[in-house]
Amino acid sequence: MNITEIKEIVKKNGYKREKKEYKIFIDGTYYFTLDEDVYLSEAIYEATEISLERVEYIRQNIVKRAAKTKALNSLCLKYCTSVQIKEKLASEGYTEDISVEVINELKGMGYINDRLFAQKYISDRLKLKPKSKKALTHELHEKGVAWDIINEVLDDYEMDETDIALRLVRKKFGKYKIDQKIKRKIYSFLLHRGFSIEVFNKVIADFNKN
Repeated sequence: MNITEIKEIVKKNGYKREKKEYKIFIDGTYYFTLDEDVYLSEAIYEATEISLERVEYIRQNIVKRAAKTKALNSLCLKYCTSVQIKEKLASEGYTEDISVEVINELKGMGYINDRLFAQKYISDRLKLKPKSKKALTHELHEKGVAWDIINEVLDDYEMDETDIALRLVRKKFGKYKIDQKIKRKIYSFLLHRGFSIEVFNKVIADFNKN
């Protein structure tokens, strides 16, 4: 196996310090990215050929370990879905096969659990910034949660969308008289949060009773 190309990447690493990384291509195919210290300690800069055994050693013991550390650092900052971690690792230059292996290991260890992520996300949303089921579904899917998990988790929550919408509208528009101008604002407000026209009509009807 021949090392056909080495690309040097210079990154800013806080306080304007530079951090060098090296993308290694073997037989014309990108294999992995190494930090400068590993690149030097493994003497890759001197090599033109590399054995499959050494490639696998570097991949498993250096690259994969570094990817796992990056993933865990991200998870320490906030709980993430498997897709978010995969995107993070891809942005750091890790190949898909390394990312998949790391994610599967972290799933097995309980660090990544898309179902728990969805449960926590919905619970927090309903407490802090309530939205409709439609909006929550869209947001969770955008974060990489699978449709079946989203639907199962949402089914576990008893959500009265009219009651949620009514509380939101009372909080924001309670001090106003409900005229046509305010109705349009309420409609836009609820539509932005994913509520249907039926929910809007029920909210307005409730206000008209008072």
